[in-house]
Amino acid sequence: MNTYSHAIILLAAGIKQNQSGKWVSTDLSEEDDKLGAPGGKLRILAAAILVKENLNTFIITGGGKGKDIAEGTSNKRPLLAEILRDELIAEGVPLNLIQLEWVSGSTYQELVEVERMTKELGVTKLTFVINRYSLPRVQLMIEDKFAHFNSQYVFDFVAAEDVLIKTFPQVWEKKIKKEYSSEYLKRRIAREQQGIEQIRKGVYEYGNRLTHIDLEITTNTSFCARLVTPKDEELLLIWANDPVTRSNAFSPAKISKETHHKWFHAILSHLEECRLYIIETPDAIAIGQVRFDCKEENWEVDYSLTPLYRGRGLGRLLLETAIKKLCTEIPGVRIFGQVKLGNLSSRRIFESLGFEAEYDKGRAVMIYRGVF
Repeated sequence: MNTYSHAIILLAAGIKQNQSGKWVSTDLSEEDDKLGAPGGKLRILAAAILVKENLNTFIITGGGKGKDIAEGTSNKRPLLAEILRDELIAEGVPLNLIQLEWVSGSTYQELVEVERMTKELGVTKLTFVINRYSLPRVQLMIEDKFAHFNSQYVFDFVAAEDVLIKTFPQVWEKKIKKEYSSEYLKRRIAREQQGIEQIRKGVYEYGNRLTHIDLEITTNTSFCARLVTPKDEELLLIWANDPVTRSNAFSPAKISKETHHKWFHAILSHLEECRLYIIETPDAIAIGQVRFDCKEENWEVDYSLTPLYRGRGLGRLLLETAIKKLCTEIPGVRIFGQVKLGNLSSRRIFESLGFEAEYDKGRAVMIYRGVF
C-alpha cells in the first residue's frame, strides 16, 4: 500500500519528438509554443527537485492519449504519463516514487482522476506543479469545479519557473525573464486570461470528452489475445500497480520493480504452467491482461482492464477473448476465479460468461468455476 501522504501533481503540457525520435516535453520557447503548451520540461525539472526536497512525497504524472493528436501517430506514441515518467527517471527520480494517471485527455479530466487516485491512496496534501502562465486558470478551475478539495486536502500551487529560479538562478532567471517578455508568451497569457473569464461566466469548455482514438474502442471492437513477450514487462508492472487494481487484489501492497522482474521472467520460462495474455485491438492497442495459472487440473484466472478503458463494458470481452484463446490450446479446460465480495463488476462478468458461483463465507470471497 502507498505510505506517502503528500502527492506532487505533475500536469501534462505539450510534447514533441526530439532529433532521435523520442517523445519528450516541450521547452519554454516560441518554436515549441507551436506544438502545444510550452514549458513542459520545466515542470519535469521542478517536480524532480521538489520530490527530492520533501520526505514522504511521491509524484503523480498526468495524461493519457491527450488531445489534438495527428492521425497516424497516436497509436504508436506513448501515453503522456509514460513520457513524463521516463523524463522524471532521467532526472534521478526513483520509479517507486512515480504513479501514473493515464486516463485523462484534458486538464479537467486530469483533476478528476487525481481526486480519484489520491482518495484511494490516502493522500492528504497535494502540490500542483504548473507553468506560471497557466497557474491562475488551473487555480480557478479547481475553485469552480473542485471546491470540496478544501475540506479533503491541504494543497498548494507551485510555478515550475519559480522553483528553477530559486534553485538554479544563474541558469534560469535570465532565460525565463526573456521568454516571459516575448510576444508569443504574451499571446498565450492572453488566451489563458480568456479562459479565466469564461470560467467566471460559466461558459468554459472543460474538455471532459474522450479523444477520437479512445472513442473508437467499444464493445463492437474486435480483440485478440497474444502471449506476453519480454517487452511487456514494464507495461505489466504499471498496470499491476494501478490503485484500483491493487485495491481489488488479495495482496494489495504495491509491487516493487525487483519483485515484478523475478515474477515476470519466471512466467516466461514456465509457459506450460502459466498463460499470460495481452488483449489488444488489431492495431495493437492493448486494453488489459489475463493470466491463467495451472493448479493441478484447473486453471485459475486473474485479469485487469487498463484505467483508460474501464466503464465501457469491455471487461467481459477482455476475459472472453482470453478464454477462447486458452481453449484453442487446451480444449475442455477447467477455469476458476476468485473475486472479493465487494467487486461487483467482476462478479457480473464471471456470471455473464456462464461461470457457476459459490460463496466462501470464511474468506468473504466468491469462487467462480466453469468448463470450456
